[in-house]
Amino acid sequence: MNLRKKIIVGLLMAPMLLNAQNSDSIDVASLTVVYDYSVRTTDADGVPITDAMQLAVQIGHNVTKSFAYSNYLQQTTGEWNADMAFAEAYLHLPAVWHNYPEGKVTTCEIIIPNEYEGVSDIPVIDWQISDDTLTIAEHLCHSATATFAGVTWNVWFTEDIATTAGPWKLGGLPGLIMVATDADSIHSFRFNGMTSKPSSIIYTQRPEVRKISNAKIVKHRNSIYCNSMYAKNPIYYVPDLLSSTTNVTVINTDKTPRVLLNGMFLMNEAHVFQPLEFCK
Repeated sequence: MNLRKKIIVGLLMAPMLLNAQNSDSIDVASLTVVYDYSVRTTDADGVPITDAMQLAVQIGHNVTKSFAYSNYLQQTTGEWNADMAFAEAYLHLPAVWHNYPEGKVTTCEIIIPNEYEGVSDIPVIDWQISDDTLTIAEHLCHSATATFAGVTWNVWFTEDIATTAGPWKLGGLPGLIMVATDADSIHSFRFNGMTSKPSSIIYTQRPEVRKISNAKIVKHRNSIYCNSMYAKNPIYYVPDLLSSTTNVTVINTDKTPRVLLNGMFLMNEAHVFQPLEFCK
């Protein structure tokens, strides 16, 4: 039987399987922080579920990069974990470069069937710092609250670690963000550890990437993933995708074989999408 007829269609992207071209080291990270990122949502039938992944934040002299931990491991060890990447694909978290180019934020993500890159000014987040304190991983932390991209965030940051960095697009405080949760307790970033082992901060140029504004990426992403059809049929909006796909790969992993078409994971279903940001 033809492979396309055997597979129940659904798919997400494995970014590291794309052909990297013109990869450049744009800075050297002197500190890399690992966060646990979780999202409370439901499956297609409304059953509560929590999606989770890990996130690496490389902190360099001039540039900070936030990206999926499987990609960080592949870059630093040469090994790629397909099960980890498969779990990450549920959460649609983009790679984010702060201060690259200088004064800008660059994001890169997959919205099937295309890869998008957006550049915007570094946001000025109006954090309100309170007198509340908490000890996290033996670091004295202070509380702060702000609304960014339509979502209110409550964070704990420590001045023990001299950086303005944080997970994803969050940052701008006088110390490292250790914990960040949104006001509705849907999204959560939590400090899991760090290493001072130097590593290159990589930016990869791909000629096929579509370059549009960050605002247009957010609008496009939310319009597709927030549709009620998405959880049951993740490629409802590109029904002819399989007919144009020729590169079929099967990866044997510890859990189960993973099927990819042109570097894209095939999945039976997705989960209800919970936006991290909204358009103004």
